[in-house]
Amino acid sequence: MLVPVNPQKAWKYRSLLFPVVLPKTAVLEIRNRSQHKRPVRLVCDGKKFGEVFEVAISFVDRAVSLLEFSDPKLRADYIKKLVDKIIGPPRDD
Repeated sequence: MLVPVNPQKAWKYRSLLFPVVLPKTAVLEIRNRSQHKRPVRLVCDGKKFGEVFEVAISFVDRAVSLLEFSDPKLRADYIKKLVDKIIGPPRDD
């Protein structure tokens, strides 16, 4: 499943609005076409990989831990803090 980081502000971050379910056989290849203008930092499963130009993502059959919030405000606050920490605050472009 490909999940957007901050779907509430998709227009600012140019991200997806909703999660996308991909088949197990899919290989997702992502390339940054504007590396000189907007460097991309990769964070996957909580691990920082630094700046990347391209990345290929494929399915691995193992368990993952999920975090679920019962309070929508707590969820929104957590997502904002996470986005600001990983991506940085929004830029005015």
